[in-house]
Amino acid sequence: MIQNSQYTKPIAVRTGLVVIVLIITLFVDASAQATDNDQLLEQQPGWAIFYQQQLSSSSTPFWFVANRAGMFSDASTTNSLLQARYLTGSEHIFPGITVQAGFLGTALYSDVKPAIRIHNFYAHFEGYRFRLSAGRYDEVIGHGAPHLSTGKMMLSRNALPTWKISLQTPEFVDVPYLRGFVAFKGRWSEEWTTDERYVDGAMVHRKHGYINVRPIPQLNLIGGIVHNVMYGGIHPRLGKTHDFKTYLSDIFGQPHGSSKTPLSNGVAAYDFSAEFHTNDWTLAASRIMYLEDRVSANIRSPWDGLWSGWFELHKKNGPVLVDYIMYEHLNTRRQDAMDFDLRGRTKYGMHGDWRSGYTHHERIFGTSLFGYTPIVITEKNSPISNNIIVAHHAGIKGDLSETIRWAAMATYSRNYGVCTD
Repeated sequence: MIQNSQYTKPIAVRTGLVVIVLIITLFVDASAQATDNDQLLEQQPGWAIFYQQQLSSSSTPFWFVANRAGMFSDASTTNSLLQARYLTGSEHIFPGITVQAGFLGTALYSDVKPAIRIHNFYAHFEGYRFRLSAGRYDEVIGHGAPHLSTGKMMLSRNALPTWKISLQTPEFVDVPYLRGFVAFKGRWSEEWTTDERYVDGAMVHRKHGYINVRPIPQLNLIGGIVHNVMYGGIHPRLGKTHDFKTYLSDIFGQPHGSSKTPLSNGVAAYDFSAEFHTNDWTLAASRIMYLEDRVSANIRSPWDGLWSGWFELHKKNGPVLVDYIMYEHLNTRRQDAMDFDLRGRTKYGMHGDWRSGYTHHERIFGTSLFGYTPIVITEKNSPISNNIIVAHHAGIKGDLSETIRWAAMATYSRNYGVCTD
């Protein structure tokens, strides 16, 4: 149950949302496993055609809509999706440099929002530990459970991807002379939104940096900072909001003018994980501390964010009924509130000027459990309808045979709407 009125204390215990999904899928390659929404054939070069049919007596079940890159509408009851995907092999164009390109076109017949889209169209240039990418493509940012997740809080596959240019080290790079004991990775990208927004033509800047300490070869102790900034565009009241000086100020989190905060809509996180890898299995746990503003950076809300743990088998002799188990706990109640403040006061995912919020095409960029209600956005409202959440989520999957895999997810959440004070 979602409460859109002002959050007050004490809170009566409400009935949460329980969703259970069972998926049985025929794979061309039973060992292929993508991340987050487990799309088929994603990494196989060449052409692939995929058809999906959804029918429901009411609205489409939550986990058939969430983390599907914005392909389906929550209110739909009938969805017929045809995908055509093409992926090139990794081709050498210069010594030490390769290129790989991909295309994904989708045609959706739906009782709510039928659409034909170029969903992915991109090229990755890779060499000397770096990757330069241009175009539109699905990706996730943040460490955590690799499959059946509610979605990474910084960037999941919940929303339609933006058009972007990015430069990153996709894998950890060993620091010279430390014999693999310490490694790092980083990213810098600029992205363009394409939806109808309150601030027309807003852009997104993303960057992150991670350090990986390996006391022993099997153990990875990872820590990093992720920073996302929504900026630019034409504001209906402020007009053009950014020049190069303002851009630099915002991406480095500096105050704007007489304000104590940047002009832009910033979303960030401290991201930590501990992962133990062997040739046969992985056991890991992660913690993302969600940061909405400069006050959050001082860890004012230490319990807010996403906790997760998972176990995965890698080496199997034939089908294994269960080869992956994961658990997540999402808590976004405090939101920088002191004991005497209203919970939810920071209004995660929302912003006073960038009123469309941390969204793209009516979907949250991050966790799929945040609520979005399509409305006509004005100076006094926001489409973010639920961001005060306590949730538990579990997933499990495995093999039924050499060619058939199964998966199940269960989610329980208490949803308190948004703080409107």
